[in-house]
Amino acid sequence: MAPLPHPRRASLSWEDFSSDEEILVNNREFQNFARRRNDQVTEMQHELGRLENDSEHVINAYHGADRALAEVKREKAAAEAAWEKEKTELMARHCREQSMLREQIVREKRRADREAAGAVGLRAKLERSRCQVADSNRKIAEYDMDDKTEALQTPSRKRKRDEMFRPPYGNIPVAVEDNLEAQGKDGGPR
Repeated sequence: MAPLPHPRRASLSWEDFSSDEEILVNNREFQNFARRRNDQVTEMQHELGRLENDSEHVINAYHGADRALAEVKREKAAAEAAWEKEKTELMARHCREQSMLREQIVREKRRADREAAGAVGLRAKLERSRCQVADSNRKIAEYDMDDKTEALQTPSRKRKRDEMFRPPYGNIPVAVEDNLEAQGKDGGPR
């Protein structure tokens, strides 16, 4: 009798079961095949459960990553808003400081211009004073020359001039000196 095909390799048909003994043998083979199939199905169900569990973990991880991404986006938006606010404040402060610096520069320039104008005025005034002093000195020199010339020509005038500055009283005018001499050295009359 030809051997029966293995149930895992070929499908069973009614022609394979020709006698009771063969039916029993084939029944045992079929039961073993069915048991193996059931084990495979059970293992596949376990694997499917593991896959479902893993997929649930993956979905949870995806949702967690999605929530984390949303949180990162919110933090990024908050950081950008804070940076925009800080940048606006910095720009406003920079503009204020620049404006104050410009005003200070203008004030310093005006003060320097006033001081320069004052210095020019003082220089002109000093120059006028120098001219006046030189003119006065020239007039005094001319007067002295005239006086000396007249003193040489007029002895009384020379004597009067010499008496105005005679010792011991130095440059005390003659009228005051004569008054002191009239009072005496002790302040009393002579």
